[in-house]
Amino acid sequence: MSEALLAGTRVVDLAGEPAAMAGRILADLGADVILVEPPGGHPLRALPHRFLAWGAGKGSVVVDGPDDPKLDDVLATADAVVDTPGFPGAFALDPARAPRAVWARVTPFGLDGPRSSWRASDLGVMAASGNMYATGDPGRPPVRCTEPSGYAHVGAETAFAVLTGLASGSPERVDISMQEVVFVANMVGLASFPKTGHRGARRGANIGRTR
Repeated sequence: MSEALLAGTRVVDLAGEPAAMAGRILADLGADVILVEPPGGHPLRALPHRFLAWGAGKGSVVVDGPDDPKLDDVLATADAVVDTPGFPGAFALDPARAPRAVWARVTPFGLDGPRSSWRASDLGVMAASGNMYATGDPGRPPVRCTEPSGYAHVGAETAFAVLTGLASGSPERVDISMQEVVFVANMVGLASFPKTGHRGARRGANIGRTR
């Protein structure tokens, strides 16, 4: 059997829920993913079904806080790090603590720009991206999926960003905006507006329908 794509690669997972799926994907590709948890456990453990899905394949290390020397020991071995600075409960660390790693930072609106200090949940990101404008029944307020679909988009794109950084062979710093990631999912609508002038519309449950 051939060796897994990321065999021998260590990923330190500092992420909160928005990028939790990224570590799961990288683990599925063969990486040694270490989930960093506080003494009380990762907050996602309070949602067992989601933790089981997005935490599968990960190892775990418990640290007493961002200044715990144990954390530096783990970061020193990292080929890649994923974090969500500003997310509740997430550590705010200097990427210089893992100098040879690809460091992927996931925030609602990116690390730069007029909204870089804004905070948003999955619901806020889905609304700010325009995705919810076209989701729901005609004549009623917009809705989103029960599960955090924005976070699901972000997880896959973050994993891809890590792979790209690793392929570069140098310690990259990757800035991932959740809003921009969901824009990609809406790309057809955004790209066609200048030609059609159509902003989309809520059409109810229409997947698979032709009329």
